[in-house]
Order: sequence, then structure tokens, then C-alpha cells
Amino acid sequence: MRVRGRRAGVRRSGPAGAHHGAPLLALISSPLAAIVLAFVALALGYALATPAWNNPDEPAHYNYVRQVAAGALPELRPGDWDAVRLDYLKTYRFPPGESIADLRYESHQPPLYYLLAAPLLLASEPFGQRASVLALRALSIVLGALVVLVTYRVAQAAVFPPGGSGGSGAARHAVPPPTPRAEEGPGARGGAATQERGRYWESPASWAVPLLAAGLVAFVPMHTAMSAAVNNDALANLLSGVLVLALLWGMGRGFSARAALAVGLLGGALGLTKVTTYGLVPLALAVVALVRLRQDGGPARPGAWLSAGRAIGLAALALVLVGGWWLVRQGLVYGWDDLLASRRHELVVVGEPRWSDLAVEPVSYFASTLFQSFWAQFGWMAILVDERLYRLFGLFGVLALFGLSLRLRATTRALLLPSSPASLALLKGEGARLLLLGAVCVVVFAEVAYYNLTFVQPQGRYLYPALAALATLLALGWDSLVAHGRVGRGLAAAWLVAAALDGTSLLLGAQLSVRVVYATALVAGALVATRPTGSRVESAARPALALGAVLALGLLDLVCLVRAVGAGFAG
Repeated sequence: MRVRGRRAGVRRSGPAGAHHGAPLLALISSPLAAIVLAFVALALGYALATPAWNNPDEPAHYNYVRQVAAGALPELRPGDWDAVRLDYLKTYRFPPGESIADLRYESHQPPLYYLLAAPLLLASEPFGQRASVLALRALSIVLGALVVLVTYRVAQAAVFPPGGSGGSGAARHAVPPPTPRAEEGPGARGGAATQERGRYWESPASWAVPLLAAGLVAFVPMHTAMSAAVNNDALANLLSGVLVLALLWGMGRGFSARAALAVGLLGGALGLTKVTTYGLVPLALAVVALVRLRQDGGPARPGAWLSAGRAIGLAALALVLVGGWWLVRQGLVYGWDDLLASRRHELVVVGEPRWSDLAVEPVSYFASTLFQSFWAQFGWMAILVDERLYRLFGLFGVLALFGLSLRLRATTRALLLPSSPASLALLKGEGARLLLLGAVCVVVFAEVAYYNLTFVQPQGRYLYPALAALATLLALGWDSLVAHGRVGRGLAAAWLVAAALDGTSLLLGAQLSVRVVYATALVAGALVATRPTGSRVESAARPALALGAVLALGLLDLVCLVRAVGAGFAG
């Protein structure tokens, strides 16, 4: 019996078991709990500091909730959009006493978020409109906190695939697995939760990537702000993240009939939430088909295509059962040739800016505005932050992408080994998981770019359905940069010092010279880079610099709240 206990203890100490099966007590005793609590506190700050209706499209989303609470789904009609009046209200930040009842241009949106929000509106309306707005913003904050938790799980699944897939050699050595504790049985440390907490702290490199990915989602300032607004974004981001997590799990464990149905259910829920997530549905179906082919021995094996077809059929059936009724309703209301109400939308939103109306170079304006509004551009895109913050965000992205390129190079070498056909090699190990995460980002970006072919809408928040995948890629890149050697650790340390100096000085209202900040950062980075290397230094540097990045991003988020949103709406 003692031998069985020791063996069980070893099994649970593996990379997958140490986290994917962790009980809730182990989760809430981790730094992840601190990140979620900090996110909620900052989001509440944004909710309280931002006057009603001063988030993008907030009045139109609120009116949709009101119509659903009254017992009917709205229809987008001429008159629901008045460009001149909306510009006036945005310019003067929705003066008290001005009605927003005629702003109904979001009435073509799918209904799931509004169905969830309607009971909350009915419960809060007796306390006044401000209480209703705050209650609906609180719902978004809860959904945003769940996005943070789901991102943590997505990053875990990317680093330690469910099902015990070892992946490529590059993947196995990218993040050291938790240290087994074979000498302890199941009850030796006071229960499973205590064992999980012990393993959590004993092998910090195993949680550096998930923790940084969760911190990125929590402390991208614009995401925090939009998670404190009345809109359907947070629910769309949450369901998109859950779908990515389900696909990663399926890639590791295979897609059973139940798993294929789950993917279909999630796809149907996305179809009921936000049009900007629709591109993820065919991607998910393609992943299910490819993984089923791999499970059944490849496309050349008899019956493999039939098995893949059954999996796709089950997923499609669930998708239609959940979301099909909405397309039928859209066809009856807007016509069967306008199921997404896009043509009706173009007829109604007369006066929405188009590229031909602007005296700007479209590509550069699109790129710069998309970057700034992804990180921090508040209100109705009118409140920018200090240029030093954009510089810090950009440098973080460059460093993380450079580290990701190093990781991709190692993974690509492993994938190109002639041990299996190339078509199946892409479905194995870390290469497949990185490919999926990258494909999610590409699909969402393509949707944003396509919409901007007509209207001027380079809003970074439209990229947030891919936020869990993007944050995981950036966290993997940062970790790979730090693990690359002295230079990588020096560059990461230099960014942390620059972020700490600039963030603290901006928060306190001081002005530090750019030369002083970056000279100090380079000196600190050089000191870190010249330190002797060793296994202990390398293993400690990765979690330390990941935690440092989380703290730095949290500081910058706080700066945006106090110095941009708070000061901007108070002035």
C-alpha cells in the first residue's frame, strides 16, 4: 500500500497533473489570486472614474439591455444612429440631462450578453440609472476576471499539454517540469491542496509563463478599462479564451464525441455573443478534423476521413442547436441575404467615418492607432497616455516577440526532423500549439483589417478575442528571452528598471529625463548580463523576471488609471 501511495505521488507531480488537476484551494493560495484581486481593484477604479456613457458605444449597449429587459429583442432601424448628435455628446462627454435613449445602433448584435445582463438591470433600476450602469459594469468586471483565469489555463495547456504529450525537444526543455517528490504519499503533507501548493512553490519555472500570461491580460490598461464598461466585449473575450483552451486540450487528449460536441457548443455560444468572433468557429472545426485524422492514424488510413467527418458533424450539430435560431431570426428580420445585418448596418450608420473622408495615410494611421488603442486610449478614443508609456509597451512587445522568434526557431528545427510526415508533424508537440495560438491571432486580426476596409475603426479592443492566445505567445517569448542566456536576462532586467522608473515618476507627477531613465536601465541590464551563470541563477531568473514583468505592468496600469482616466475626466 505504501508503494502505491508513493507511485501515486510521483504521478501527480508531473507537468500536467501538477496544475490541470489542482484544487481550488491551491489556485486561490497562489500569486494568481493576487493578480485577479489587483485586476478587480483596478477595474473598479476605472468603473468609478469613468462617467456614464464615456466608454465606446456604452449608451447603445445599455439601451439594448433595456429593450431585452422589457421583453423584446431589438431591431436595427433608420434613426438609431445620428452621427452629428453622437459627435456632440462625445465632445462634451455626455453632459448630465442629455438623453441617450435614441442611441440604439448596436441593436443588430447577437443577444447572449444582453440576456445575461437584463436581470441585473431590472434588479438595479429601482436605485437609479447610475446604480444600473455600475451594476452592468460590475458584470463585465466579473467576466474580465474570468478571462484572466482562463488565460492562465490556456498558458498552462500551451506549456504542459494535457494528455502527457511530450512535444518536441525544444518544448520539453523550454520550461523545466516540477520536481517529483517520490518520498511523499498522498497524505504526507496534509492533503492534496497542501501538496499542490508545495509543488507550486518548489518548481517556480513551471508557472512563470502562465502567471505572466494572466498578468498581461489583467494589466493591459485598455483591457482593464473595457472590462469595466457596459458592452458585450468581456463575454466574447471569455468565450473565445475558453474555446482556445478546449482546442488545446483536444490537441493533447484527442477529440472524443463529447469533446467535439463541447467545441460546437462553444462555437454556438460565440455566435450568440459577438460577430467579431465568428472567424474562430471554422478554425475550431478545422482543428477538430485534423486532430481526429491524427488520432486515427493519418489521412491514408481507412476510415480516418469518416471519423473526422463524424466529429465535424457532431460539432456542427451542437453549433446549430445553440446558435441556429439566431440566424433564422436574423433572416426573418433583415432578409435571408443579410443574416449578419451588415447591409442594414451600412444603411443605418450614415456618416460613420470612412477612409476617403480622412486626410491621413491609411496604413500608418491604422497601425499606430491600433497599437495605441490596444494598450491605452481611453474614453471614446480621445484620452491618450504619456508617450513614455507607449514606448514601454512597445519595447515589451519587441522583446517578447524576439524571444518568441528564438523559441520558434528551436521548435521548427524539431518539427522538420524526418521522423514523420510534415502534415502530421505539425500536429505534434509544441509546434502545433504555437501554430494554433498564432492562427487565432491571425484570424482575429484579419477580421479587424477586413472591417477597416470600409469603416475607420482601428480599435485595439477588437483584437481582444485573441487576447488569451496573444498573451500566452508573449509570455512564452519573454520566458524564452530570459532563458536564452545573459543577454536575454539583461534586456529583460533593463526593461523592468525603465518601467519602474518611468511608471513611478509618472504616478508621482515627477519628470525624469529620458536619458537618465534609459541610461540607468542599461547599466542595470549590463550588471545582470555580466553576472556568472549557473543552474541556480538560471532557474531563479525566469520566475523572478516574470513576476517583475507582472508587477511592472500592474504599475503601468495604475498610472493609466490615475494620470489618464482619473485626471482626464476630472479636468
